[in-house]
Amino acid sequence: MRSEQNLLERHLADLSAHASRVRIVPGEELDEATDEMAMLFPHEVVLNAHMGCHHVCVYTSSAPASLIDERIREHRSEVEHLPAF
Repeated sequence: MRSEQNLLERHLADLSAHASRVRIVPGEELDEATDEMAMLFPHEVVLNAHMGCHHVCVYTSSAPASLIDERIREHRSEVEHLPAF
């Protein structure tokens, strides 16, 4: 039973790390967010995409394109300064 609990805990930790591979941050926090992600994922390249507003999408090279797209769409639908695609 203990082994199953460890497996579940590891899965939840991996899931949490996966979710944090894509962040939307204000442009003035780009350097800080890039540094944080580089520390969290030292074996990955940290990239960013300007979104046409005051925010930037910061993500790692292993983040799925579908997750990046989803986060950008969510941001645009939640914030009134840009409509969703």
